Amino acid sequence: MGQDGRIITNKKGVEIKSKPSAVYPINPPSQAGAPDNTRLMFLHDPHLLENIRYRFLQNDIYTYTAHILIVLNPYKYFPELYSNEMLLKYRGRPIGTLPPHVFAIADRAYRSM
Repeated sequence: MGQDGRIITNKKGVEIKSKPSAVYPINPPSQAGAPDNTRLMFLHDPHLLENIRYRFLQNDIYTYTAHILIVLNPYKYFPELYSNEMLLKYRGRPIGTLPPHVFAIADRAYRSM
């Protein structure tokens, strides 16, 4: 095809012509759904978005990127995510010891005051 483009095959088996600068190496399958994006081997935009999408499809609406919490609005209510039991579970725990959650960020902010 030449130096200005490549033909790649996507997950659905469709061949796509692409510039080499737009093709990224993939993360190993074992990293799919990583709770923290910084754990991914490759940190390009497509990988971060794919990890967040993967987690969202598993009803994991929270994902960390270090101490930043990324949240995708599912437009549905998860009552178990905001119970008193969940609040107590995250109280006093460092970020990263439990799955990503807004209570972990709130607890860290409160303890840092």
